[in-house]
Amino acid sequence: MPSRLLILLFTTIPWISIWFSRKDHLFTPIILETGSTYRLISYSQQRDLFGRDIIPVHRAHDQYVDTKINIFETLGWHNWLWYHEIGFWHEFVVIFIHGLGGHRWRWWNDWSFGGNFNRLKNLAVRFNGRYISPDIPSFQAGASHIAWIIAEQRRDHPTKKVILACGSSGGRVCWDLYARTDIPLDGLILLGSTFPSRAILNRRSIPVFWGHGTADTSIPHWPLQRFVASINDRPVMLDLYETGVHGTPLRMIDWAWTLTWISSHRTQ
Repeated sequence: MPSRLLILLFTTIPWISIWFSRKDHLFTPIILETGSTYRLISYSQQRDLFGRDIIPVHRAHDQYVDTKINIFETLGWHNWLWYHEIGFWHEFVVIFIHGLGGHRWRWWNDWSFGGNFNRLKNLAVRFNGRYISPDIPSFQAGASHIAWIIAEQRRDHPTKKVILACGSSGGRVCWDLYARTDIPLDGLILLGSTFPSRAILNRRSIPVFWGHGTADTSIPHWPLQRFVASINDRPVMLDLYETGVHGTPLRMIDWAWTLTWISSHRTQ
């Protein structure tokens, strides 16, 4: 179910609900276990990969994708930084920061990852938000590029909520920005990614969400699980995808639930 915040936003633009299909039921996960700071999510390669894709990994079945929203997409450029963006202006922006070897196209593709990034694009359009997928020229310069995007997004709408979503080694850029408390952030989403030192985490109290596969051999989940379990003084959440590998969170994250969870915690 969309969050109360998303429901409120939805009521301000009711025509979108009529025009754009929701497909919420297709992206609702099977929850095996819950705790105060974690959820164990069922993942089946047969069901969630081969059953969801016509061409495994590359093209989802049509029912998982709605491309009508693409009439709202644009391409931006600034100082050698290219980025795709879609959606409206006022309420929130989700910026996805890719990992090593990634590029903006991959996280803009409607059909890959079981249609899950098309899902995010649709949520942004439906609920008066915006989704941005930039190229990161280098991880060393990445934080300054994303800081510019954030400043641009908030220039005309200073109350807009800013959420960073980070894949794999893109988490390095996200934690660099998190550590810079002069940059406004309202939530962090890390998918198959890392965690910081406790000293860095303590610089803010914004909600932080991790999604991680239990069979991830690139970044094992056990240190992250122990880290999250040790935190009881700020909003954190870990979704573990049972038997999922490094890329599984990109396919399995429930964007609506995650944005709901972030919106339910006040930024400090």
